[in-house]
Amino acid sequence: MENTFKNQENPDIVILVNGPGELSSYVKPTVEALHERSPQLRITLVFTPCPYSTGKETEIAMAIHGVSRVINNGEFFRWMLTRKLPKGIKFNKRGVVVFMGGDVLYGKMIAKKLKYPAVAYSEAYAKWPKIYKKFLVPDRIIYEKFKKQGFPENQIKIVGNLMVDSVKAKKTREQIYRQSGLDQDKKLVSFLPGSREFQIRYSLSFFLKIVKEIASLNKNCQFAFIISPYLKKELLIKHLKKADLEYVNGHIKYNGTSILLVFVDQHSFIAASDLVVTIPGTNTAEAAILGTPMISVFPEASTPFIPLEGIYEIIGKIPFFGFIFKVLYVKMLFSKTRFFAIPNIKSGKEIVPEYKGKIQPKTIAEKAVALLNNTEKTRKIREQLKSCLGGKGAARRIAEEINEALLQTF
Repeated sequence: MENTFKNQENPDIVILVNGPGELSSYVKPTVEALHERSPQLRITLVFTPCPYSTGKETEIAMAIHGVSRVINNGEFFRWMLTRKLPKGIKFNKRGVVVFMGGDVLYGKMIAKKLKYPAVAYSEAYAKWPKIYKKFLVPDRIIYEKFKKQGFPENQIKIVGNLMVDSVKAKKTREQIYRQSGLDQDKKLVSFLPGSREFQIRYSLSFFLKIVKEIASLNKNCQFAFIISPYLKKELLIKHLKKADLEYVNGHIKYNGTSILLVFVDQHSFIAASDLVVTIPGTNTAEAAILGTPMISVFPEASTPFIPLEGIYEIIGKIPFFGFIFKVLYVKMLFSKTRFFAIPNIKSGKEIVPEYKGKIQPKTIAEKAVALLNNTEKTRKIREQLKSCLGGKGAARRIAEEINEALLQTF
């Protein structure tokens, strides 16, 4: 898939990405910064395999201003196996490979095929210093982690957290309330059920039960489900119908309580919320950047719906035994993992409350109401959230590093 690009001799920037979180949080601000700095660059996104893909990644990628072409994961595999590029795709002599998600091995493979230098923005691990000229990292914690992994110190550089550049509320609280018909005198509790079908299959029913409990405890609340742009609307409607819920005029009703479904201005709605209840993931970082208090929930009962990675997922699909394996694996994960919410991970302490394992909707509702009623505590949470991921500017600094790597090819 290709946008119009007139000058085929301009350098190529090939960005590798796997999932929707990285596409929105890492790739979008980087592409926009690159395009603003050097509009002549031809930017190609390459999607590598991801168990969390939603099917909407290519559509959303092509809408990013500055993206010239997209190679989907099927085309990527054929390219790697047959050395045959997708139809209509050619690369020029000069360019840079930029790794932003997935397995760094794929970035190495593409860099070797194209004979391009490579840079990476990563938090997982650093390898192959002869291929990757720089590993760009969000903070000192990852910097020290990569040093311990043996990656050359002079090839690691702190550039800041890209997620901070990707999140912005474009509308005020007053505008959101007015356009949505929300009651200015009531508190807004919003739920982030995730972007993938396996998340919706469990979180939808779990969150509805929390809504019911909160509504019974506090009559001064109104509710919204903020739907990810990566979740297909028809898929959501299908699960609503399964739950005997009717979607009418932008709302659903559950146990007599009206719930607004939000499909646009997601960041503005998060910023306008008094409290967010969310599953772990990129959305916890988005809420943190916007300074919105949240509760992160990871119920053990969601285990059957969670896809694992690699060989673990294959084992997890074995009849009967696979279910037992998944339960044991997730229990081990719970016991070994202190935090799942990104602001807590980054700060090394609990800024926002997290609940995992055997948790009940009523318990979460009680915690939510207590937090809503504690103005001083929510004020402190807002203050800590706004600083825990650092300031803006990572995308501009990464664009500078990519440009420097490109200049070395001339």
